[in-house]
Amino acid sequence: MIRWLERAVDWFGTACLGMLFALMVAQVVMRYIFGYTPFFTEEIGRYLLVWSALAGTALAVRQRAHIRIELLVAFLPDRQLRWWYALLDLWCLVLFLVIAVTGVEMTVFARNQTSQGMQIPLSWPYAGIPIFFLLAAAFALVNLLPRPNRE
Repeated sequence: MIRWLERAVDWFGTACLGMLFALMVAQVVMRYIFGYTPFFTEEIGRYLLVWSALAGTALAVRQRAHIRIELLVAFLPDRQLRWWYALLDLWCLVLFLVIAVTGVEMTVFARNQTSQGMQIPLSWPYAGIPIFFLLAAAFALVNLLPRPNRE
């Protein structure tokens, strides 16, 4: 299940980046060849960039590739190192849950506000925050669980 979820997030982030690239190429071509740029292209591009970054954040948590300060790691023996990484993963889990909860509050608050260009509810682009931070929390929780030995 978790691998399927990881692949779905990876696919979604890749699709967002692909659509962002196509949209920006179309915007440049339309601006310089036709002298016209649709009003929505820049706004959609901004939302696609943010959602792809949020998807990448969740994937980085799953692959334990997020930013960590490794100064203490050099001085810890293996047994304490496992505890240290577990403590960091637990701290990240709590942080991701706090961000997800406040992201839900922000999304609900923004439901009556509209974007300037396309006039869509701002809760739509804001919904990425609770969605992807809940996914990051789920991935952090999976990382905390003991892994079976495959030796």
